[in-house]
Amino acid sequence: MAQPLPPLFIVFDLRAAGAGLVPVAQQLSARLQAAGRAHELLWLGEEDELGTVAGRAVHAAREAEGAVVVAGPPAVVNAVAQLVWNARLVFGVLPLEAGVEFAVGDALASDPDKAAQALQQARVQEQPVGLLGERVFITDAELGLLPWTAHTAASAAHPADGGGLRAWRSNLASLLGSRSLLTLQAHAHGRTRVVRTRSLRVRCPPPAERAPDIAKAPAVGQWLATSLRPPPLPQALWRAARGLGGQVQDAAALDSFGFERLLVRPRRGGHAITVRLDGEILSMHAPLLIQPAPWPLRLLLPAASPAGAV
Repeated sequence: MAQPLPPLFIVFDLRAAGAGLVPVAQQLSARLQAAGRAHELLWLGEEDELGTVAGRAVHAAREAEGAVVVAGPPAVVNAVAQLVWNARLVFGVLPLEAGVEFAVGDALASDPDKAAQALQQARVQEQPVGLLGERVFITDAELGLLPWTAHTAASAAHPADGGGLRAWRSNLASLLGSRSLLTLQAHAHGRTRVVRTRSLRVRCPPPAERAPDIAKAPAVGQWLATSLRPPPLPQALWRAARGLGGQVQDAAALDSFGFERLLVRPRRGGHAITVRLDGEILSMHAPLLIQPAPWPLRLLLPAASPAGAV
């Protein structure tokens, strides 16, 4: 039996989107109210602390057995997702731009009416998520050079705030500073595999109902990582440049392997590693441990996704 739709506590980041987001949010709210959907808008302004506003949303959602939804850039989405996952609540994303894999619907600013409809029709699905250290990620984590990030941003119709150029600059700085080589220790079934690479990508597996092709899915308890075999420095520099142009997939250079725990260290040149978590680029201190999170994230996804409500 389907459960009643949970009330929504929606965090809007005005710092990133500006005051132009206010009428969009108000139109969204009016549509939800007309449909009888319980909800509350929470504003994150220039004078507000993200942790305070997100904490209010999480507390209210816990009291009302509701869902926390966020409209903001990747750093805000990730911070709120972390709190919601810790609290084992329901999480949703109204994207400010198109292309967010785990969004409830399409870009919010383009059509708030459709966003309201998507929220009304969305269903809760348990999504396996990963941990990089203590930070949760929902779709993927990249470490070292960022060719996938550069490729994605360069291929997008509207790259988000120069993401491809930032990724290329980060790649170039790491290569020229001899900081790009990483040593990976992949643990699976009591065995350890050592891999050296300049770029690592780990994608969270989809729920079973969204991955019917069992033959291609990793074994139970294992996740799949993809690395770039480290070419000589001139080739690495060339590939960094090609990444910005959208040519990243070189099958001969790719290596995929399953793991249960993955330890990442820089081979030399300091203790910081460039990391991209669900679109947010940051620097983290090594060594870094990647592993499946002990429980999934309860995620609001479009009703069109083949999923069983929970």
